[in-house]
Amino acid sequence: MRFVTRNFLMEDVWQAIARAFRQESGCGIAGLISYLGDFELAEDVLQDAMLIAPERWPDSSVPRDPAAWLTTTARNKAIDRIRRRKTLTVKMETLQAAADVNLRRLVEDIWNRGAAHPFPE
Repeated sequence: MRFVTRNFLMEDVWQAIARAFRQESGCGIAGLISYLGDFELAEDVLQDAMLIAPERWPDSSVPRDPAAWLTTTARNKAIDRIRRRKTLTVKMETLQAAADVNLRRLVEDIWNRGAAHPFPE
C-alpha cells in the first residue's frame, strides 16, 4: 500500500477518516457482511478500524485509499476475533471436560468412602 508523502496534521487525519466513512462505509460494510456473514461483527470491526486509523496514520501518513485501508484493517480484525472465539471455545470445552472428570473422580472417591453413589451404573 502506497502512502502519501506529505505529513498530515491530526485534523487532516480525522477529515480523511470522516470522508472515507461518508463516501465508502456503505460499500465497506456490505463487503464485510458478505465476507463475514455477520452484520454485527462487520459493524464492530469497521468501528475498530476507525479507532485504529488516528493512532497509525499520523506516524505513517494517510494512505492513498483510506477506505481500502479501513476495510482491510476491519477484515483483519474480524479474522482475529473469529480465531480468538474458536480458540476460546476449544479451551472452554477442554476445561469443561477436565472439570467433569475431576467431579466424577471426587464423587467416586466419596462413594468409595461409604456414601451413596450418585452415578447409577
